[in-house]
Amino acid sequence: MARIAVAHADLMAKGGSEAVCMNALEALQGVHEVTLLTLTSPDLNELNRYFRTEVRDVDVRRPRWAALLLRRVDASRGGLRNALLNRFVADCRDEFDLVVGTDDELSVRGPATTSPTD
Repeated sequence: MARIAVAHADLMAKGGSEAVCMNALEALQGVHEVTLLTLTSPDLNELNRYFRTEVRDVDVRRPRWAALLLRRVDASRGGLRNALLNRFVADCRDEFDLVVGTDDELSVRGPATTSPTD
């Protein structure tokens, strides 16, 4: 079982990339240890109804600074939001065997994947 992180800034936007993320989470859960890395709090029940998915066995992690910072700056700007997500992913990248980005570009230092140690 691999530890897989799926990075997506804001699932509540409910667009095409959010559909990709929800379907990726659904496909990976139960087979792997899955963590959603995000900047906002997703309502998984609402998203499951909207996208007709059944995401249930995923850990959701947000950076401690996200709520305060996003209230104070215009995080609707894609570049800033993308930079914040990339910073968060870079901070916890080593905890996972694989990191997948489903929201714009994911650019963290080093390879995006590592070999599982199991």
